[in-house]
Parts: sequence; C-alpha cells; structure tokens
Amino acid sequence: MLQRGDSLFRRKCVILAVKPQGTLLGERPEEEEEEEEEEEEEEEEEEEEEEEEEEEEEEEEEEEEEEEEEEEEEEEEEVEEEEVDEEA
Repeated sequence: MLQRGDSLFRRKCVILAVKPQGTLLGERPEEEEEEEEEEEEEEEEEEEEEEEEEEEEEEEEEEEEEEEEEEEEEEEEEVEEEEVDEEA
C-alpha cells in the first residue's frame, strides 16, 4: 500500500493533482512511465546485489565455523595423543 511518505505516493498525487496539457487527468506522460520503470529496475538490481552480499556473508560465516570445528577436533586429537603418550 502507498503511504504518505512514499515517493511514489507523492508522485501519483502530483500527477493526479496537475493536469498536463494534452493528457487526461491522472494519465501519466510516457517519460514519467519510463523513468518509473528505470527506477524500479534499479531498485530490483540493488535488492539482488544485497541478497548476493548476504549469501556471501553467510557462506563465509559457515566456512569460518567449519574451520573452527576442524581446529577444535585437531586440538582434541592432540590432547588424546598426549594422554596416550603419558600413559605409556
């Protein structure tokens, strides 16, 4: 839903309130439609980039967790080997 703070809401209000010469009330000139389409495409691209960045961050976090787990396992193995050596 459009709310008063949205730029699209303001734009529609202006378009509906001002009747450009040669157009019907509420009808948008082609230029504005093209600009709006470009803005929407840019927003979609930004959203896609943000999603990709989030996915990359998640993958990095998973890799770090796996590395930490491997290090812990190695440390545990070393401690077990030391205990076996001490017993012997």
